[in-house]
Amino acid sequence: MTPRRIPWRMRAAVDPEQRYLVFVGVLVLDRWRNLPKMLALSLRGRRAIRRSPGVAGYAMTAWFPTKTFTAVAAYENSEAMNRFVTMKGHAAASGGMRAHLGPGSKFVSWGCYGSELPPRALDAARRLEAVPALGELDGPEGHPLGAGDPHHAA
Repeated sequence: MTPRRIPWRMRAAVDPEQRYLVFVGVLVLDRWRNLPKMLALSLRGRRAIRRSPGVAGYAMTAWFPTKTFTAVAAYENSEAMNRFVTMKGHAAASGGMRAHLGPGSKFVSWGCYGSELPPRALDAARRLEAVPALGELDGPEGHPLGAGDPHHAA
């Protein structure tokens, strides 16, 4: 079985000399029964990112055999990312799935130049490897961000 992909979609012209904020989230579902909910909520998140100002581009991948979803997005700056995170569609999606994330779920963000977009899969994988997964750290709900939105992990 091959992954289902939404390939990199540019939302705005990218300035090769400008710095952008890249976010990558790996969402591993804790149970198969949460898959329909994840699919429905991911549609809300996708609609939100298409409407959010300041998004340079995005991509998504679903790997069903492992219940794993990967979201990648590039934002003009942290304010643009924060606007997206708090949009109704994304807030509902992330809030609705937070309790259903299983081992291996992790989030990371970093800065890059527009000339580096879209981010390379190997670079994203290396950065993800460097951060602990949800539940691997002490603190509220097993993550230093606690009950807050996990999108600000770096």
